Amino acid sequence: MANTYTHYGIEVIRQAISDSFKSILKKAGQKYTELAVSPELDVIKYTKDGVTKYALICPRNYPDEYAEVVYLTTQTPDDCNWMLLAEDIEQQHQGATPRQRKTRAKMLLDAATTNAYEALDSADDENIFSAGPVDEEELIQLIKINLASYGVMVGELKDMEHYDVSEDMLNKL
Repeated sequence: MANTYTHYGIEVIRQAISDSFKSILKKAGQKYTELAVSPELDVIKYTKDGVTKYALICPRNYPDEYAEVVYLTTQTPDDCNWMLLAEDIEQQHQGATPRQRKTRAKMLLDAATTNAYEALDSADDENIFSAGPVDEEELIQLIKINLASYGVMVGELKDMEHYDVSEDMLNKL
């Protein structure tokens, strides 16, 4: 059975089959390339009718039978995260709405903020008497320093697509 969903605006077909997808392709004489994405992920690339396609193959081990869920798309996920693609499609299969892609601005800001809090925590560990509230100005300065370590200035961050970043946070920076 096959159903069509979207992941970051790209069509993805979810297909549950009781055979090996690679075996089906081989029987049809369809050549494919196994992509070295990750040891845990089985992603293949093939061309059919002049269209390049990608398939994420997820075996399902049932006690008495073999099955796979195959996710077919015409491009790699924008964030290159095949597991998020599978999670998103499975959630949609259960009735959820499609996930929104995280922007680079959000990713950078999240990482810079996490690093800033870790720096503050390690400074607190050195001084056991400083377990007070976080100084927001110091936190903002550390976030800016961390952003700069990624080669991004605050103005550049604001110029990036950032629909998933709070305007309040951007204004504080």
